[in-house]
Amino acid sequence: MTLAMVCAAQPEAVEAGAEVLAAGGNAVDAAVATALTQSAVDPQMCGIAGFGSMHVYRPGAEHVCLDFYGRAPLAARSDMWLSQLVAETEDGFGFILKNRENELGYGAIAMPTTLRGLSTALDKFGTRKFGDLLAPAIQYDDKGFMVRPHVSAYWNQVPTEGRAPHAEFNQQRVLAVDDQTGIAVSPASVWLKPRVAAVAEIVQTLGELPLAHVLLPVVCVVFLLRPGAVVTMRS
Repeated sequence: MTLAMVCAAQPEAVEAGAEVLAAGGNAVDAAVATALTQSAVDPQMCGIAGFGSMHVYRPGAEHVCLDFYGRAPLAARSDMWLSQLVAETEDGFGFILKNRENELGYGAIAMPTTLRGLSTALDKFGTRKFGDLLAPAIQYDDKGFMVRPHVSAYWNQVPTEGRAPHAEFNQQRVLAVDDQTGIAVSPASVWLKPRVAAVAEIVQTLGELPLAHVLLPVVCVVFLLRPGAVVTMRS
């Protein structure tokens, strides 16, 4: 590409996408590289066990939307939290439950679809291998990245609209936790996530195999099989 722009919240993610374009990759290749790196350096905004969507517009061709938003696990029921309802959130986009079970812990996690969505995008519209585009993210997880004020501020955000404060997510020991301290990080500190890097390396290997779009979500589910989880391998 001779004319292009990459936008993301963190510069490391932008650089990863720009490098892919400079090396001859197309827009979808760059978008996937950007998203994967963003999941490493801004872990509470997105992640490999998360969800999302992608609009692909090609002039003179189709305009396609890939929807890989979070799905409810098969074990979820419409009335499973009915007896624990406390109130509606102040913004009207959610509910407050006793013990915050819909916000905190493994029972609050939807089916992870990010890896399947990004892998499908590459298969349909990209030119690069999934494992190659994951390399920058693994480097930042393993070697660390500088925490910027926005990341730290969001991680330490006080309760909004009645929801749980973000700092409480640290206590759940989910994947995106500071492995050295287990607490929220401060600006200008260097954050290493070796456990996440190890998971990403498994994903990198599977990304080279046939049916990768099916295999990749399984990795995330394995790490989410904990007491109280609604996500199961059947899901």
